[in-house]
Amino acid sequence: MGAEQRAAGNLEQAAALEDGAVTREEYEAAFADLGACLSRHGYSIGASWTSPIDGNTILFRMDGDGLSETNKEQVVGSCIGSYWDPVSAVYQDTAEFAMDENLRLAAIACLRELGYELTGDERTPAEMSGPDAVTDNGLSRRWEDTVACLRASQHDLFPEIETFAITHR
Repeated sequence: MGAEQRAAGNLEQAAALEDGAVTREEYEAAFADLGACLSRHGYSIGASWTSPIDGNTILFRMDGDGLSETNKEQVVGSCIGSYWDPVSAVYQDTAEFAMDENLRLAAIACLRELGYELTGDERTPAEMSGPDAVTDNGLSRRWEDTVACLRASQHDLFPEIETFAITHR
């Protein structure tokens, strides 16, 4: 991926990806680079938080009042593609998963209220959603319920976090 990013002219991402691993420092640097790119185009990152679902993902709100929707899409797409997506994807795929314990327990309780059997040892959304969460036919009802329980639990426990993101792992 590093060579691919270098060929595309995305030198910051190339440097972070060349050794096949992305450190927390490289991930945070990519986030700072994303913010700088957005700022150069009149768009900015508002508040940001670390996701309580995985303990790693940077969640953020973008602000761009006064920019046209077309301009927003172009700027955001260009900045995210050049400074964020590959580094973020590799980091999120390899960083140790660390769900907030209160969130984990609340999501398990929510799923049990919906009638699902859980051991209580589940630590990730994938474990909570069961072995057949993703099938050839798409996402299972249990996966959708897991996402809904995690979203509701995050909102209840962390109302200051304005965004939500989840991956199946």
